[in-house]
Amino acid sequence: MKIMQNLYQSRYGILLIILVSYLLPLMLMSSYGMLYMPPQKGWNLWTFGLFFSILGTLGLFWILCRFNTTRTLTSEDNLEDHQEVLEVPSRPSNIVEIDTTHLKALEDLQQDYQKLHQQWINVQTELDHKIEDYNHLHQTYQETQTQLEQCRIDSRDVQQKALEDLDQQKQLVLESQKTIASQREDLDKKLQLIAQLETKVSDLTYEIKTLLQLVELAELEKHTLPIYPTLPVENHPSSSISSKADEEEYLDFHLTETNVQNESQAILQLRKCIDIAQKITGANYYNNSQSRFKDLAIDNYALDLRRLFESLRLENASVIIFYSHKENKVLFVNNQSRHLLGWSPDKFVQSFNDILEPSKEEWKLGISSLAIKNDVSLCLKMKNKTGSLVDVQALLGIIPTGIFRQHILGVLYQKSKEFS
Repeated sequence: MKIMQNLYQSRYGILLIILVSYLLPLMLMSSYGMLYMPPQKGWNLWTFGLFFSILGTLGLFWILCRFNTTRTLTSEDNLEDHQEVLEVPSRPSNIVEIDTTHLKALEDLQQDYQKLHQQWINVQTELDHKIEDYNHLHQTYQETQTQLEQCRIDSRDVQQKALEDLDQQKQLVLESQKTIASQREDLDKKLQLIAQLETKVSDLTYEIKTLLQLVELAELEKHTLPIYPTLPVENHPSSSISSKADEEEYLDFHLTETNVQNESQAILQLRKCIDIAQKITGANYYNNSQSRFKDLAIDNYALDLRRLFESLRLENASVIIFYSHKENKVLFVNNQSRHLLGWSPDKFVQSFNDILEPSKEEWKLGISSLAIKNDVSLCLKMKNKTGSLVDVQALLGIIPTGIFRQHILGVLYQKSKEFS
């Protein structure tokens, strides 16, 4: 209490009380808030500091009032003390010493205040830099968010457009499938109509040829000539015979109605078949511009094959085969395959490779040799229907001209013992 009274009685003491009670708490609290807390919380802390400073101000006001009261009460004591000071000359030196001590303490406080103030300035500067950095980062974040949102919008638009395009493509595919199915149905109907027409044409052709043959046979009967079903008049190959001896042999062969038994007869039979194939010039049943079927795509080649097969089917002196080198298979064989090997024509065509299996290499060599020769003779071993091997002579020739050029005709026969 005595120390407080001494402070109240000193000017420096009052300044020290003001500094400690009012200014120093405000600076410390504000510096702490600015240094360690965000701006908003720093201002809150500064408010608390100001509140405590106001409390300190009220306390200082109370101290001043107390000081005035104490000074009034001790005025007489001060007069006495003054008299004592006048009486005692050594007393002022003690006061000077006390003031010097207080002054030194005040200087120390001022130095501490300057240090704290400088630290506060440094912290404030650093805080400003931090705020600038924060603002820059916040602006960058806002821009990034904006770009991200724009990218999301663009992605959503692209996805929506892709879905719409996909739906359109699916719709186009469905329409195309419907169109294809409809066209396929129309094509199937037209193909069925073409097949029916081909059948009708084939039947009519066969009837016409039969009628022509009957007419020719009737004419032959008038001249008391024998009937030979294997030699139609229009297919007579006498023009292909090069000498009188061949012509006599050819006529003997056909007039006696015997099967092919030797190579010379096979050559005549092969020439006849080649001549038949060369005379077929192509089907033109629907080529007339006035035909009501001119809008249909007719397979003329198939019709020509049917005509050729019908002509070759009439040959019964030997087995006649029609071979396609391009397709590497037999396309036709006449009914004589039943007599030679026991196979039906359809089965013979389907199983030709198996039937020819024992002499497959000889067959290939013979086909290859036709590239440099017009005809070639082969000795083959072929399987009959019972699985036994039969020696068969084969004479192969290539069709040089016509719509069936480069196709191969063959005559299969068994050599008679008389010519062995």
